Amino acid sequence: MFERKLNFKPKAKLVGELLNRELICSQLGAAPFLSIKLTEAGYVKQRDNAILLNNNFCCYKDEIILSYKPILPFEVKDAIKKSTAIIVGKISNRELIFNVKFPPDVYFQEHWPTTPTIKVFIPEDKIPRQLEAPLFVGSYDSDKLIPCFVFRNKIVAIDGIQYFHVTDSTIFPEEDLLMVKHFVLKQEKAFEKMKSQVEAFEKFEKLMKSSREPISEEVRMYVWRRDGGKCVQCGSQKSLEFDHIIPVSKGGSNTERNIQLLCEACNRQKSNAI
Repeated sequence: MFERKLNFKPKAKLVGELLNRELICSQLGAAPFLSIKLTEAGYVKQRDNAILLNNNFCCYKDEIILSYKPILPFEVKDAIKKSTAIIVGKISNRELIFNVKFPPDVYFQEHWPTTPTIKVFIPEDKIPRQLEAPLFVGSYDSDKLIPCFVFRNKIVAIDGIQYFHVTDSTIFPEEDLLMVKHFVLKQEKAFEKMKSQVEAFEKFEKLMKSSREPISEEVRMYVWRRDGGKCVQCGSQKSLEFDHIIPVSKGGSNTERNIQLLCEACNRQKSNAI
């Protein structure tokens, strides 16, 4: 039966991310429905030499071997002969496929770390689900059994809580799911705010840079001659100013096509309108 133990006030924390179905996270204990695959290098290596997945599991010649006690790679052959280790699965297309059903706790009592040899993947059909609601993916730090969820491609652990006897049909506490949602959505909102602030700073910097660039003498002379030395609006020849047709604040340039002569009064009326 599922058990939830509260050790201290729960707190959500970001511990990894989901990228191309791969759960990129250190110290992740995999839930039973996840796909555990060998890396290309690990797959090639296990053809000739046993490679450890954790203290009790190893891969050798496309087979998964479980030892009843911690084992080293060079001990695998002897362990099988002495029946202190058994074959519990095979490797197909780099994926670890078990032919026995382990009690769910095995996945948490034993380490399934993200190492150079194995990677943990989420099934393709569960990708849309984790975009809508938190999906349990095992425990963060298998010794402490901290529950770990993936939501909107972020892996979040809830420190202060422990889960025991998790099965495929376990219904997780709503308060835990809400905590994960709140944490991720709050982070996303903070990111969007920071992004908009950076964009505003960049626009301001661009504006300041543009406003510091004076209209060249060559352009001034051309515009003066073209407009006949008078305001193009009222014809006044007094208090003339070089005006940007499209304001600098809206991306206007200092070229002759964007500069015109206006008197001070007409220029104030125009203000910052295009």
